Amino acid sequence: MYWCYVWASWFYFTWFPTYLVRGAGFTEREMAVVSALPFVAGCCGNLAGGAIGDRLTARFSTKTGRSALGSACVAASAALILALAFSSHKRRVILLSSAGFGVLDLMLPAAWSACVDIGRTGSYRAPIALIAVMVLASAILFLFINPGEPLHETEPEGSSRMAAA
Repeated sequence: MYWCYVWASWFYFTWFPTYLVRGAGFTEREMAVVSALPFVAGCCGNLAGGAIGDRLTARFSTKTGRSALGSACVAASAALILALAFSSHKRRVILLSSAGFGVLDLMLPAAWSACVDIGRTGSYRAPIALIAVMVLASAILFLFINPGEPLHETEPEGSSRMAAA
């Protein structure tokens, strides 16, 4: 679960500024401001996620406060990020990218709290076994990497599908 979060968040940490300029048609000056907005939303999401998770746990159960909240946030974030993939309007790109990361980070307190909850039970076998399975999956996926082949056909310089937007 957390690996999938990390995969999505690293888009924002590494490739997001490039996407804004080359994919969404922002100038470098615009990108300097816009690229910070998802992280502002992420900070708000972290704070709100902690409060919401605590309330759900107190009112319903630990499972609801952790699993249901986390699942709902990741699903909503996926929908927002998918919409971002098909957006060509700059304002929509700003809104969807910020909301996508903000909602994604809304689940972080639930994920971290679930780790603490599992740790309190003294049962470490399942989390450690899951780590081993994920590392093994990584080893298998490495076999499919071919650095000599591009992931997709590249567009000529300056011909972004969003440049006209």
